[in-house]
Amino acid sequence: MKKLLLISFILIAHFLLLELVKIRAWAQPILENLGPNVNSTADELSPIISADGKTLFFVRNNHPDNVGGIIPGKNNMDIWFSRLQPDGTWGKAENLTLLNDEHNNVITSASADGNLLLLGDKVSRRTRTGWSAPEKLNIRNFRNVSKYSGYFLSNNGKVLILSIENEKSILDQDLFVSFLQPDGSWSEPANLGKTVNTEGKDYSPFLAADGRTLYYCTDGHIKNRIGGVDLYVTRRLDDSWRNWSTPENLGPTVNTPGTDAYFVIPACGDWAYVVSTNNSLGAGDIFRLPIPAGMKPNPVMIFSGVVKDDRGQELDAEINYREYPMGREDGRAYTNPATGDFTIVLPVGKKYIVQTTMPGYTRDSLIIDLTNVNECQTKSHSFVIKLKPTIVSGRIYNELTQQGILANLSYRLPDGSENRAEVNNNGEYRFEVPGTVDNFNITINAEGFVEVKEAIRLSAEQKNNFYKRDFALKSSDIELIGKVLNAETQAPIAATITYKKIGESIAKEGKSSTNGDYKLKVKAETAEYELTATAIGFYPNTEKISIAPGQTTFTKDIKLLPKPPLLLFGKVLNDKTGEGIDARIMWERAGGEKQKGVMNSAVSSGEYKLGLPAVDDYNLIVKKDKFITEYINVSVPDKGTMYQEIQKDIRLIPIEIGTTVRLNNIQFEFNKATLRPESFVELDRLVSLMNDASTLVIEIAGHTDNVGSPEYNLKLSRERAAAVRDYLLSKGISPDRVRAEGYGETKPLVDNKTEANRAINRRVEFRVISM
Repeated sequence: MKKLLLISFILIAHFLLLELVKIRAWAQPILENLGPNVNSTADELSPIISADGKTLFFVRNNHPDNVGGIIPGKNNMDIWFSRLQPDGTWGKAENLTLLNDEHNNVITSASADGNLLLLGDKVSRRTRTGWSAPEKLNIRNFRNVSKYSGYFLSNNGKVLILSIENEKSILDQDLFVSFLQPDGSWSEPANLGKTVNTEGKDYSPFLAADGRTLYYCTDGHIKNRIGGVDLYVTRRLDDSWRNWSTPENLGPTVNTPGTDAYFVIPACGDWAYVVSTNNSLGAGDIFRLPIPAGMKPNPVMIFSGVVKDDRGQELDAEINYREYPMGREDGRAYTNPATGDFTIVLPVGKKYIVQTTMPGYTRDSLIIDLTNVNECQTKSHSFVIKLKPTIVSGRIYNELTQQGILANLSYRLPDGSENRAEVNNNGEYRFEVPGTVDNFNITINAEGFVEVKEAIRLSAEQKNNFYKRDFALKSSDIELIGKVLNAETQAPIAATITYKKIGESIAKEGKSSTNGDYKLKVKAETAEYELTATAIGFYPNTEKISIAPGQTTFTKDIKLLPKPPLLLFGKVLNDKTGEGIDARIMWERAGGEKQKGVMNSAVSSGEYKLGLPAVDDYNLIVKKDKFITEYINVSVPDKGTMYQEIQKDIRLIPIEIGTTVRLNNIQFEFNKATLRPESFVELDRLVSLMNDASTLVIEIAGHTDNVGSPEYNLKLSRERAAAVRDYLLSKGISPDRVRAEGYGETKPLVDNKTEANRAINRRVEFRVISM
């Protein structure tokens, strides 16, 4: 026992000694002033370092060379930058004039290559002539009740860390995360959780290049705090963005008895850049200091290079990278538009494929294996991509019969060269023109048809891509022209017209346009024809015409009588109270030509009336704020007959806390939690409901019958509920709005004595938790 106690004391003493050495090493006065090329007698603030550590952006306050100069009694901040020189010193700082004005200008982060700058809640991109006008970030459901806010953009450009205060904050400003969406917007900010955030102010976030190590400042950590506001480091432990390591204080060299709010490091994390007034040239200065191993982020590779075409011309291209072989996209960057240079940062531990993308050019790619790398690395590579040819394709067909024609097609390029293209029996053709060509001439001829000559000019989107063009050849036969009209209103009708020579059994078909116009062709001979026009909602009509010798056109209008309508009527009722409610009713035809419309039910009684053609079934979508949307199919029993009336009362379930709704047609693979595609229609309706009711929070509940053990059924129900939740999240629903729980066989709706009853008990429901 004594021996065990002695070993324990030795281990504790050894641990304390190591910690004391670490604290002393970190506490040594090793701050290095960046010198007069960067620092001045004015305040230098908010340093931002590029991934390769070679460009430093920062803010100067009330400097005489600011755009607004010195404004007594007020702040006047401009963005400046300095470049690292070959001898390791920093070059003379320059004012980023294009992005500064007479107001306060800030910079909060830069992309890995410095081609994109985050200016608070705005973003600016490098162009061939300088910088684009800042554009405001589109953050979904953004709310901030504090007069302060902070923003930091990750190196891969897909994660935004915000310092804001809203109803989801613990008490004051907290750190939130938002993710880039496919449409370019940002997801609703989600709180990083109580490990990171405190009851105080949490702000000035800096996410290291590894995408996992987060530095920030707070006044909310009481333990080990040195000053009023200290800087801390924490590490993301999984991909939820809510599971973090316990924050560590960065120590007394960085943290002072006052407020410390700036701490940035380049991608490899050898040096940290901070702001201090101690030993400064005046006010706040930017210093650097080496980072102890325990405070460093995970290692990365700085991958840089240039994108050129096969003639050596630098290109303005996109670089994207993903885990090889089939991982989702990890990030994307863009080359410097003027030089073709790029820089991206790849966290170690994965194998990547890096690809170039540029409209009109082929792709080039490189596989980089970092699975067994445990230290920072750099790599340079030049991508070479080639200009694509333009692929010209289409079909040549008879304008009257729509049948393909084996025609002769030739095309003439700007250099005067004549070329022929292959055309198959269906009239399909395909040929390529060089990528440098943006115009050419096509000639098409076939026996019995009018020759076509056309000058083609390619748009920017078509050049080096695809140009599709079909050609309808006209014969020299007689044209039958006219209009199809409503016999009662004289309004034009889009109709189908069949015609045949009297005495022959084979009929041909044509169509009239939305303006009612039709144009048909028949052989130039003396003959009589029957023309029959049909249209949805109208009775068909047949007209006879006689073609005389020498005619080139024949005009005949065809009038159709409308069929009687269908009256669809009823009430929209509150399913709970039975009271009438005013709702929005959207209808569309279930088949045939698409027709749709919208109406509202009566405010007090909920009554509605819809007059529709009795030609097809109809789908109704009934919506009301704070009610579950109802999707209804109305079957019309006698389509196209005389006047009909169908009564259809519609009951809407109110959205209230505790409301439980069964999700119909949710299908899984047998004995699995894998959703089948036929489930997506119902789930997409739930997504639409949650988008309409943006504060709605629900629980997805999975239930089974009693076949199998209770333990297995409980596990299966939980997995199926989680699968439904994952689908909702994939459609952009915020994770904090959807919970998932499985209840196995514990909550049957009916007994499990029959298969029909067991089918009722196998279900997925959602329950309203809050709204």
